[in-house]
Amino acid sequence: KQVNVLINITTSSKILTCCRLFMRQIIYMLVNIDSTQINLAQKMYLTRKDKSLYWPWIEW
Repeated sequence: KQVNVLINITTSSKILTCCRLFMRQIIYMLVNIDSTQINLAQKMYLTRKDKSLYWPWIEW
């Protein structure tokens, strides 16, 4: 039972970190209204999403 609780805590913390990254990108995009900066932010977000948001879900 203790092991299951530990796994649940680690999984939820991973989800939280992914959500924080996602929210940070949204805030970053909202703050930088300049079109070139938004394009750059979108490119950064897409590359970051591929690395840190997609493959950890497969690992779980």
